[in-house]
Amino acid sequence: MSRREYKTINRRLQRGREASLREGKYIAGAAPYGYARVKLPRQKGYTLEIVPEEAEAVRHIFSLFVHGERQNDGSARQHGTFAIAKRLDAEGICSPAGGKWQPCTVRDMILNPTYAGMLRWSYRPTVRRMIDGERVTVRPVNRGMEAKPGLHPPIVSQADWEEAQKIMAGRTHPPLPGGRQVQNPLAGLVFCALCGRSMERRKYRHGRDMLLCPSKDCPTVSSALEDVERGILDALRCWLAEYRIESSSASPSGKVSDGVLHLERSISRLSSALCVLQAQRGQLHDLLEQGVYSPEVFKERVSVLAAKITETEQAIEGARLQLQAEQTLCSNPIASLPEFEGILELYLGLQTPKEKNDLLKKILYRAEYAKTTGGRWGQSDLSLAVFPKIRTF
Repeated sequence: MSRREYKTINRRLQRGREASLREGKYIAGAAPYGYARVKLPRQKGYTLEIVPEEAEAVRHIFSLFVHGERQNDGSARQHGTFAIAKRLDAEGICSPAGGKWQPCTVRDMILNPTYAGMLRWSYRPTVRRMIDGERVTVRPVNRGMEAKPGLHPPIVSQADWEEAQKIMAGRTHPPLPGGRQVQNPLAGLVFCALCGRSMERRKYRHGRDMLLCPSKDCPTVSSALEDVERGILDALRCWLAEYRIESSSASPSGKVSDGVLHLERSISRLSSALCVLQAQRGQLHDLLEQGVYSPEVFKERVSVLAAKITETEQAIEGARLQLQAEQTLCSNPIASLPEFEGILELYLGLQTPKEKNDLLKKILYRAEYAKTTGGRWGQSDLSLAVFPKIRTF
């Protein structure tokens, strides 16, 4: 009887949580980094409010992952989770745990829809299984979880969050069993526009290599690999020409970019930290004279503070150089275009499929392939949509 009553009460609690979730209320425990959990006024339940300093770090993470960091030559270098973690540590930003950033923490934040104003529940449900006669509790990721709109304000835009999910899903390595080499220059880059599966290379004994959708129920028609490869290169050239025309005709808006604002705040934060360190170094002599520190402890503390001061000064100098480059590039948007022409010309001179695949992944997120009518390139309805890696303003 008690077990049945417990299950009944638990079902009621779960229905209450689901009802609150549909209303957009935050039903989890601790708030994610960048938010604080607050009580809703004059009603039951909780929601989230933005913590400005932490939210700035969240926006910085998404900006580095989605848009990349502009270099002195005008190109935008993409950052992975490991590079972002190192960058945050160098800028003196503390992790949610108060220590160093880990790549897995950055990855989980990028995948969290809460930052786009959504709520998720049962993302990692608790599942009990019997393994070798023992009850084991695991928390597998629920891929079928659907996010619900929340009452809390978003930290990043929906467009940036969706773009981050596309980039994260596209950052896969072609499976190569047995130490084989990449034979498809488009491996991991071309996806079926109908079913979303990654297109595969099929080698025939007599004839050309073909690119086809592996789904047996998909009506997408295959094409010769070299035709698709040539079509992607042509599409990139056309896209680059159109982008140059739009960039040259656009008038400057005078709007300060998010990168400039973040770098200015980083310099201000690092300068404040430097002032604190210098004040601590001045107090060391007083502690030595008062007998609180022995000469050995004094030397050790001076050495530690000197290293921290040097590290902070280097971080400030690096941030100032980045700020100058960012301001220069913001004044001339077309200069932010990467050297696509040089990369495309270099591509034609490469010999191995692996070299071509690595080079294409530097300038292309993905390409979507659509074809439902047979025939060669000029006779079919083949269409290719390319998504280049470039930061637009």
